Amino acid sequence: MLHTRVPRTLPENLRFRASLIRQGDKDPEVAQQIWGACKLDPVLFLVSTAWLYEPRDKKTLPWIPYEFQNRAFSRLIDQIISDRPGRRDLAIEKSRDMGASWMCLTAFLYLWIFYPQTLFIMGSRSEQYVDDTEEPKSLFWKLDFILRHLPAWMVPAYKRTHMKLKNLDNDSVIAGESTNRNFARGGRTTAILLDEFAAVEVDADAVLASSADATKCRIFNST
Repeated sequence: MLHTRVPRTLPENLRFRASLIRQGDKDPEVAQQIWGACKLDPVLFLVSTAWLYEPRDKKTLPWIPYEFQNRAFSRLIDQIISDRPGRRDLAIEKSRDMGASWMCLTAFLYLWIFYPQTLFIMGSRSEQYVDDTEEPKSLFWKLDFILRHLPAWMVPAYKRTHMKLKNLDNDSVIAGESTNRNFARGGRTTAILLDEFAAVEVDADAVLASSADATKCRIFNST
């Protein structure tokens, strides 16, 4: 896979990213080639264009995944876009400093960019933890951060409103909702992320029931 050619040490990875951006900025055809390569290889998108934020040190860091994170990211993408019949729910029992939430959000954003007419719903225990532009713990804060740090030629035209991010080029949408008894009820969704599901403050069984018919793929990400 193409991602195996990307250097993993911090100085070399940063130089690689800078070179990639310069080449894309200079030549739209090269930018389109890189865009296409990232669509074919999700981990390439992760290791060469995605960034994350470390709030304890107030640092912006390039995503340089461990091998198990490569596998986890690929598995996420595969589970979401698979056409296999039946449910494809995933449970992620995360520990701290493993970037599980960032990985889930980057996977949603990857599919939002590259796959048309996808619809994702993100849920957490309160609206503040779903979308608060001043709260780094919120899901949309992280999503905005990832989007803001992508190369300009990787980013589609989009519209950002409260609890919603719409790709204007391909009609894909990422929406948010606090976990409630009617979570995701009444629609059809490509995938659902239930972040910190162990901490939901309403009847968890009701959330499971209301979301069950909305999608074939629910991702339960919780400490």
